[in-house]
Amino acid sequence: MGRFGITGLVIAFASILGCDGNKESAVRTRIVSQEALIQFNQKKLAEQTYLLDSIAQSWDEEFGRPNQISPTGLRVWADETGTSEACLLEGDTIEWIGVLSLLDSTVLYQWSPENPLRFYWNRSDWPVGFHELAALLCDEGDGLALIPSHQGWGLTGWPPLIPQDAVLVVEVEQSVRPMGSRRAETPLPNPHRRRWNRLLDDFETGEWFGIP
Repeated sequence: MGRFGITGLVIAFASILGCDGNKESAVRTRIVSQEALIQFNQKKLAEQTYLLDSIAQSWDEEFGRPNQISPTGLRVWADETGTSEACLLEGDTIEWIGVLSLLDSTVLYQWSPENPLRFYWNRSDWPVGFHELAALLCDEGDGLALIPSHQGWGLTGWPPLIPQDAVLVVEVEQSVRPMGSRRAETPLPNPHRRRWNRLLDDFETGEWFGIP
């Protein structure tokens, strides 16, 4: 091989190393700190809160009554609301008849009297916002609620049915069966799925397996 051939190989090899070095540098620059992730999520939450406030205000005028805002940000329209301490016990079976949809009116679930949604209050792995709404609707009640994404399926969504950061619209009639009633009809949540949900919650709050 001639001198120019060897020189060409050296240049090519150096170029490959240079490319790899650039790739490593690019990868390093894409690392996001936990503080930046938390700030990013807080900014998204603030933007979504503004959106929910705007929608709730317009719905107040349509329904002719103000919404109630829960401590975690649910906007609820109901004749009466209660508290979990007064109404429900952990393990009570909640039954819902109604509709779950997105803000653009896309229907995700419809629950009929023949096939209602059943879940154990504070024991199933349905979104946290479902359990909070159930507590607000109390023993018997119906209502409409806007559930912010962090109380629904969060940053990840539930592809392909539910997109990322989806705000949920829940309109249901609720009935409650005390703990122990028809328990066999609603299986306990899969423990692996509960661990996965916990992992996602930790990630969205800037923690990983509970470690800051």
